[in-house]
Amino acid sequence: MREIKFRVWDSQKKLMYGCMEISWLPNGKMSFRKGSGIQMDESLGDVLMQYTGLKDKNGVDLNWWEDDLLSKGSGHPNAPVGKISYNENYACWEIVGNSGTAFCTLEAAYENGWKKIGNIYQHPELLEKK
Repeated sequence: MREIKFRVWDSQKKLMYGCMEISWLPNGKMSFRKGSGIQMDESLGDVLMQYTGLKDKNGVDLNWWEDDLLSKGSGHPNAPVGKISYNENYACWEIVGNSGTAFCTLEAAYENGWKKIGNIYQHPELLEKK
């Protein structure tokens, strides 16, 4: 069974934090508590991301999260870049390009050499170029 954990992007401070607790507010929005106990709020533009749980062939955590950016052929200027997204219709993680087209599942991305190059919040320009 995979580990379930979350992280939060603080849109005001432009920092990523581990998420310790999630609660729902009366307005239907989510509120998050990061490790230091400070509350964050979806209505302020803070974004919750889920851990994918994917490990390599030796059981080592790849540390891939929702909204992370992956590239096939790192360093090549024309290498495809996509973000990790959850497909609710197929109940799987996949790599989605800027146009919204899915490249492949997360497992296939790992098997075919895709590498993590950042995330859409700290490096949005990496996805915009492709």
